[in-house]
Amino acid sequence: MHLVRYRGDHMADHNNRFGFIGLGNIGGPMALRMAQVAGSAVVYDVNAAAAREMGPIATFAGSPAEVGQQSDAVGVCVRDDADVETVLCGPEGLLSGMAPGGVVLIHSTVGLETIRRLADIGAKSGIDVVDAGVTGGRVRAAEGTLVTMIGGSDEAFARARELAATFSSDVLHCGPVGTGIIAKICNNVVSWTSSLAAYEAFGLLAASGVDDHVLERVLRGNGNLNEMMAIHLRQLRDGTALASPEHARILAIKDLAHAAELAREVAWGDSGIEAVRSQMARVFAGTK
Repeated sequence: MHLVRYRGDHMADHNNRFGFIGLGNIGGPMALRMAQVAGSAVVYDVNAAAAREMGPIATFAGSPAEVGQQSDAVGVCVRDDADVETVLCGPEGLLSGMAPGGVVLIHSTVGLETIRRLADIGAKSGIDVVDAGVTGGRVRAAEGTLVTMIGGSDEAFARARELAATFSSDVLHCGPVGTGIIAKICNNVVSWTSSLAAYEAFGLLAASGVDDHVLERVLRGNGNLNEMMAIHLRQLRDGTALASPEHARILAIKDLAHAAELAREVAWGDSGIEAVRSQMARVFAGTK
């Protein structure tokens, strides 16, 4: 495994043309940061308004294929496996427009089978498709301090990290294709388990009539109040923890389903993961 640490603006003198597809909650700030560091970029989203919100620093393409035609490296951050496959292989898909020697970074959390299949399809056209999961959230994306986990060959990583470094402070080469998404899936297990722990602990405290500042002080003192837990606590206090319950529910169930699938593939056993998935569904449904 290679750990590459540098700020995105280190890559300002790169020679590659960058593109980005998927300008949603996390993809939008990633693409904007990429364009700011690179000086320009070509972008696409099914919602044309989202692409145009990036302003004159980015060129809005009419299709994924057009992004490929104008880019050497493209980041893809869309909702799920089906959307990723459509972007790469659908009508006017990215791979149909990209020249041999290009590299595609899949930032979406998708299944291992999807990543491996798309990597094989890309290889037939001389294009490297790598998994490049990210973590850190939209604020860190805008700051250029995400952590990106890449799975691919040494050669593909060397090219992919230039794009990833525009919005990342840490770029990890986890190993061959698939290892980046494995790291991301396992990170998601920690994230959702932490969310559940915060919800249960502070909910139980409130139901018992104890001020939540008591437990906050305890967790701060013993080191359990890490950045993630502090965010959960703040959201619980201001009522935003379940501000978008349906979106969060879909995301949690999808992420944990990928984790359960991985656990079965490697014969780890997924009872704990399934328990967290069941409990998260209950939380988002507002039931005990």
